[in-house]
Amino acid sequence: MKKTLKTIISFVSIALLVLSFSSCSIFQAMRENAMNADKIVIHDSPEAEKLITQFNEMLAASKAEAIEIKENIGYSAGTPEVLKDGSEAGILDSAAGQLKNFIMSANPGSQSNVIEKDASPLLNALDEAFVLNYTFSRNMVTENVTDAEGAEVTDADGNIVTEDRISDNCLHLTFEFFDVTAADGTEYETNENGEVEEETTVVFAEDATIEAVFGTLKDKADVLKNFENVKDYITVSDYEVDYNKCTITSDADLETGRLSFVRFQKEMTVTAQAEGVGALSEYGKLEVVFNLTQTVTYEFTYEEEAEDSEETTGTEEATAEETTVAEETTAIEETTAAIEETTVADEDTTATAEETTAA
Repeated sequence: MKKTLKTIISFVSIALLVLSFSSCSIFQAMRENAMNADKIVIHDSPEAEKLITQFNEMLAASKAEAIEIKENIGYSAGTPEVLKDGSEAGILDSAAGQLKNFIMSANPGSQSNVIEKDASPLLNALDEAFVLNYTFSRNMVTENVTDAEGAEVTDADGNIVTEDRISDNCLHLTFEFFDVTAADGTEYETNENGEVEEETTVVFAEDATIEAVFGTLKDKADVLKNFENVKDYITVSDYEVDYNKCTITSDADLETGRLSFVRFQKEMTVTAQAEGVGALSEYGKLEVVFNLTQTVTYEFTYEEEAEDSEETTGTEEATAEETTVAEETTAIEETTAAIEETTVADEDTTATAEETTAA
């Protein structure tokens, strides 16, 4: 083998060795992450009667420790009913969906911005007397049951026995400002399948309670201005709002004792007094009824999450680098093979030339 080929092969070998060592830290981090995932200590769910107290404590901790709180406000509306003297207003009611889409096309009231920690009127401790019902849940995973030797356990029919277990420390919380009861106001009964056996009714929290928790309504005059974009077809003179199923949802980390987000969802039924004008003047006075939902979400960002985000970016770059390394390695191998083939061909040509000269 010629000296030039030996030099090239040595260079390629050293290059591959260096590239391998440069990737060791990445592979080590991946192994450590996998090992740490198996070492997660699962915390117990809080006792139901202490849930609101613990939520308030986590809310206070979240506001104190977050490096950023982002507020997102949005609205969604259901298809309205357009009524004339209590009955559907013909073709106008049939076109109510298009009317709603037209009104909501400007996405009125929606906004997103970063707020100061004490700037929100909603991020306050919950008054337990205000909450009519609450639930919580955990993320679950189903696993096969194994014995002391690690073999899968089966039942009498040969089926693999499984069990459900909590997979992480995320706690999903829901606080409801309404309650479902039997028609007579007592707790309703269900059958063995969990189906309600009797007539039920929904009890809503008082308006004052809803506004204390979810915020008050906007000034009516300002709201009516939003209907000016349809003033050539319909004018809205007044409206009433009834609160429906309002809820607060949140995800908590039981390990850190903090919240990732808090979402306030205020459902309302709006009944507007309107009048057709222009091409719709023949309809005269109308009543427009629709469901409106206001959603206000607060997202908390913590210092370690910001660092993790930077590390993730670094990992993605490292992954891209690994891909590049793999491509470069393949290219080096292909180049080496080509060099070897060229060198061998050169040696064969030289040998042939020498034989010809000798002949």
